[in-house]
Amino acid sequence: MLVLQASLYVSLLHNSGIILLTGRERFKMNNNLTVSFDIGIGSVGWAVVDPDHAKLIEFGSHVFNEATSAQQARGFRSARRTQRRRKWREKQLLMAFVDFGLVTEDELKQEGYLSYTTNNDLIKRPKEETVYHLRNKALDNPVSTRELILCLYNICKTRGHFLLENVNFERDTVTFDLFKEKFYALTNDYFTFSSIEGKEEFEKEVLKEIYNKKLKSNEIKSKLKKMDCVETEEMDAALLEICKLIAGYKGELTKISESVVLPESATNVKVQELLKKDSLNDFLEGIIELYDLINIAAILKKYNYICQLNVAELDNVKEVYKLENTDNEEYDKKKKEIQAKMKSTGVNGNRLRVVKNMENKFPNGLYLKEAKRILETQQRYNSKITNAFIEVCLGIIKTRIPYYIGPLDESAKNAWLTKNHAFKYSYDYSTKELHAVDEEASIKKWKYQMISRCTYLPDEFALPKGSLLAEVFSIVNEMNILTAKDTDGNTYYLTMKDKIHIFDELFLKKKEIIKYDEVKDLLNLQSFGPKNGGFGKNFKNSLTLYHPIVSLLPELRLKSILDVFAEENKIKQLEDIILSINLFDEESSKKQYFIKQGYQEDVSSKLSKLSSKKFYAFSKAFICDTPMDQENHSLLELLFEDNTAEFVNEQMTRIHSATDVYGNKIDFDANKYKAKLKENKELSIDLLMDDGKTFMPISRPVIRSLNECMKVYKEIISIYGVPKRVVIETARDLKDSSRKGEVPAKHFDQMKSAYDYLKKQIKEQKSNHLFKGNEMVDWEEIETYLSRNKRKIELYIRQNGLDMISGERIDINRLDNYEMDHILPRGFGDNSMDNMMLISKSLNAAKSNRVPLEFIESGEALNSDEQFITSSSFVRRVNSLFELKMISEKKKDRLLLKSSKDVEGFINRNLVDTRYIIKEFMAILNAYHDVNHYDTHVVALKSAFTDTYRKNGFHMQKNRDVGVQHHAHDAAILAIVDKMLLTYYPNYDSRGNMKAYHNFLLNLNKNEKNQAEKDFGGFTWIMYQKAFHERLNDQDSLLSQVKSRVPLFSVKAEKNYKGQFFDATIDPQKDKKTKKETKKGILGEFGINNDKHIFSAINCVAVDFYKYTNKRGKKKHLGVHIPKVIIDDQGRIDQDKYKFLVKEYYKVPELFDENGNIIQGYFRFRAFKNDLIYDSVNNELQMFNIGSIANKKLEMKHINIFSYDDISAQVRESFYPIVDEFNIRIGRNKSSNAIPFSEVNKDELITYCMDNLMAINDVDRYGKAIRDNLKKCLSFNNFLETMAFFNLIINRECTPPTIVGQFMPVADRFKSDEDGQYFKVKASILGVRFHKNEDGKLVISGPNRAANKFSKIRKEDFSWRICRDMIE
Repeated sequence: MLVLQASLYVSLLHNSGIILLTGRERFKMNNNLTVSFDIGIGSVGWAVVDPDHAKLIEFGSHVFNEATSAQQARGFRSARRTQRRRKWREKQLLMAFVDFGLVTEDELKQEGYLSYTTNNDLIKRPKEETVYHLRNKALDNPVSTRELILCLYNICKTRGHFLLENVNFERDTVTFDLFKEKFYALTNDYFTFSSIEGKEEFEKEVLKEIYNKKLKSNEIKSKLKKMDCVETEEMDAALLEICKLIAGYKGELTKISESVVLPESATNVKVQELLKKDSLNDFLEGIIELYDLINIAAILKKYNYICQLNVAELDNVKEVYKLENTDNEEYDKKKKEIQAKMKSTGVNGNRLRVVKNMENKFPNGLYLKEAKRILETQQRYNSKITNAFIEVCLGIIKTRIPYYIGPLDESAKNAWLTKNHAFKYSYDYSTKELHAVDEEASIKKWKYQMISRCTYLPDEFALPKGSLLAEVFSIVNEMNILTAKDTDGNTYYLTMKDKIHIFDELFLKKKEIIKYDEVKDLLNLQSFGPKNGGFGKNFKNSLTLYHPIVSLLPELRLKSILDVFAEENKIKQLEDIILSINLFDEESSKKQYFIKQGYQEDVSSKLSKLSSKKFYAFSKAFICDTPMDQENHSLLELLFEDNTAEFVNEQMTRIHSATDVYGNKIDFDANKYKAKLKENKELSIDLLMDDGKTFMPISRPVIRSLNECMKVYKEIISIYGVPKRVVIETARDLKDSSRKGEVPAKHFDQMKSAYDYLKKQIKEQKSNHLFKGNEMVDWEEIETYLSRNKRKIELYIRQNGLDMISGERIDINRLDNYEMDHILPRGFGDNSMDNMMLISKSLNAAKSNRVPLEFIESGEALNSDEQFITSSSFVRRVNSLFELKMISEKKKDRLLLKSSKDVEGFINRNLVDTRYIIKEFMAILNAYHDVNHYDTHVVALKSAFTDTYRKNGFHMQKNRDVGVQHHAHDAAILAIVDKMLLTYYPNYDSRGNMKAYHNFLLNLNKNEKNQAEKDFGGFTWIMYQKAFHERLNDQDSLLSQVKSRVPLFSVKAEKNYKGQFFDATIDPQKDKKTKKETKKGILGEFGINNDKHIFSAINCVAVDFYKYTNKRGKKKHLGVHIPKVIIDDQGRIDQDKYKFLVKEYYKVPELFDENGNIIQGYFRFRAFKNDLIYDSVNNELQMFNIGSIANKKLEMKHINIFSYDDISAQVRESFYPIVDEFNIRIGRNKSSNAIPFSEVNKDELITYCMDNLMAINDVDRYGKAIRDNLKKCLSFNNFLETMAFFNLIINRECTPPTIVGQFMPVADRFKSDEDGQYFKVKASILGVRFHKNEDGKLVISGPNRAANKFSKIRKEDFSWRICRDMIE
């Protein structure tokens, strides 16, 4: 029985002071509430807090399935398209044989005609061993028509890549010059040669020898070390790793650039390992191309055709197999060599494939050369093989659909093709002979489809990478943030004249990357470069495509950079060329396009070799045409203005301070959303989409997260009114780009690697020594301290064994004399390694809350010899550690902050989360508040700060495996921390708040006087008390409310009926072991599974619940799974197939009337994945998970959400009994014979807990699962929390034997209670909370102040449409 705990909704609204209006009116803003969000990739934690009265109004966890990434969907789509087009090519090839009279359609239809191994009375198997031997024969000898078809059909299936499409392999071959050209095109951004002679020496001694496969890895390293041919040591390292990679040896990607590292992959890799990756970045694709070129060049010296190589390899593998019986050791060696090149080694891992399943990639031109030779040879013996037939066959093999044509089906979702005629044979044949495509119109549509949109002006197209305007903009912006000093050592500010001079004399004249010293010499300065004397010698930005274009088209060369503003036609032509270079994917397509635009063939050919990909975030209209101040200056014009001491002339400062001609501030971030909100002032997914596509560069999972967050916010406003503040935090899994680098290794391995790396780097230093030597003790000694001083030892290693401030050697045997100190003030809650340094206790006490340089320059910093520590030695030490990659750039910047003013700016930039995603979401909310005239302030906090407050200040643990309540807890803590920061640092998220910050530091220093408050936890208590006028541990404190209350729970139902119909895995027709035929299942009933392929599983979107009376008069239940495959694009269910399911598969004829129609009176409701289902027998509320149509079973997921106190109370109760019983070294137990948790006998521990600390009703049912799960717990705290979690869920009626698994009942399971049934519970997006009362009945309620915002659905109307609401 379900008890509804509800009050009158209208009465509650009235009592709360919220006025509910109708129509287009909005809620009045009459409260001082704070709404906070913790946004994750599959969850939104939210909280509504009244900070002025320290009251938690409401909070909850909203969860949803992570959206499929576009990359994954594209991968499936691309694979399907590739397969479709391959089949189409094969079909066209066969059609050509029929059309030209070489074979009849009836012959082709004979069973086994296209199979090489068919051998019967009508069709004879070729005498040659394999199709590769047959192809080899056909090069010079006659073959039958069927054998010719088999040869070409095989070539057509695997026709190679198109990376070398401009090489004519009949006439040319792969040359060193071609290899060299492609090498420099790929690697140009990663190193610069110090001289022409150095470059020539490198080409002769290294690159050519690699091309000829003559150098080993150590020889490459030795030769490069002697040469010293590039400008910096970093470039030396990058060049070495690139050379090793293309030669087939292991290369360290991080030494080339962090940008080339693959997400969640090892960084030290070989090409053979890269070949097995599903996706690679452009750089690594280029590395593989160079590697292939080397191998192809070697192969072409020995073989003229691919089939000759195939035959030789097949013959060689026969010899390898023979070794298995004669020389096992040699056999294993050869076997490993072959299998290293294979994608898969098969079921038993013994099969050797040297042709199929191999990673040997050949250019299409080689396959074409072989096919042409075969056809021309056969033409001598068969008069029906005409030149026209040969051209058609070669066209089928060589032609691919150009990228700019897109999907061939004009009705496809993203199609832009303008088609005049059906395609035949190949794209070339169709366009040249049949004029099937309007290429000009298609290209025009394609460009509009592919160009990104401007972030600030979404109606405008973004500039492509390589754009002259964009690069000029980036260069002048970089100039403005660099620091210059005149000959007297005074800070010098670049003038407009200086900037024009730099462009005209350096950037417009020199192709090479410009060095900072060249600007210094040009302007007669003492220095020019990064702030704080940071490392780096060159500009990060340059004119990448301008120079090669104007060398081909000198009429487009600029006389001065001022031409950017004056020569409109010249700039337009340059930008059009660069856009085409960016958009066209294939070199040949690019060349043909430029020829059609009127450029000479040789110019077009050279232009087509230039490349550029992706787009900037801004448009020409935004940087050149949009007024940014009252004088109508554009952003680009403003960046060219004189720099001054009072104003940082960089792009973001200019954008944030922009005004219209009347002096009104312009909010570009919010303005783009205001236009969308004018018609409909509601938050919706339409704000994130434009014509079905996102206009922000973010992924599908992120869009879903932001959309769910908007829905939650709308509902919060509808119940609680408009808040005063909105605070946002993003979880670490919500990213706008993939994490680069490899998955972190264990800490021990990381530290050992860092130690070895640092020693090696110091040893290999040249004349410019960064350190006198390695200041650390031996690793064996360090290792003994690592387990108990993990963080101190990490800082010790990363500081090269030196005190960060004094530079003196740290005595590792007296680590207690050293302390980990915060670089930035502790109150900001950043305890990451980027904010920590290891210094002596005496220096730490003297430093107080000053930043290091501020302390050093005060004259109070003395070393152990009572000598002054100099700022120059400190800066050198910091920069040295950074160059050695021992500290991050962020940490370097923190260490080099000079004063409180610098700290203030740093905190403004780093405390507030300014990542692109959050910036955009804040812009959406700001626009929404603005158009609705809400005075709400939005701020985003970085998760690192709130994490620190949670763990070290509030002492709240977070275990993501124990329920979903932590999302709500994080959101509530976010609101609490926001109030605490506001109290100590008013307007902490705004710029220019100097006075408030000084007050903050003053308060910190006052607190330092009390020894008990030195730790962060103690200081947090003081911050909390001053913010909320109560103590943290008061029984009714705001934090206590958060801990004691169970959050609301809601989940997004999955109603998407599109997407994968069935799993892509294809089962074999027969089981390899039992030889039994594989069952075709329900897909067989629909004709999908057949004798050609059997898909492993079918995906269903929903289940229809029925309750009917059978022939014996008994009440029965039925759940009918609805497969996606029986639903059309419009969401209509195929009635015949649905009825077939009910009658023939589920075998329930009672659901039909005499006319064969479903008796809809029996229908109860339709449940989608994640719908909330109330089970009236078990008296439980669960999430529906569809289940298995094959087993005719439903599947339910338990909803695990608890109060923090539910878990922590049980942890506390178990802690000391276990510690005392097993003498565990932790907490108060400091006895000398105590043992660490890792050494405790887990079997004995679990038995003790099950007998004494856990209430288990059915030990036989759950005992094994309890033991298995608790044994996996590595830490004591994790063990206690998992045990507490099991205690909370173990005795639920429907907990499965696995405990954490899913409940899988059949629909007709109510044996003892005919009235028992399932109900669907529909709730608002804020969700419901539920518990069992003293009578064991389930009590459900909605949000506070709207307790009745949910409904129990016993019965709903049946529909032949899968769902009525919009599918998202």
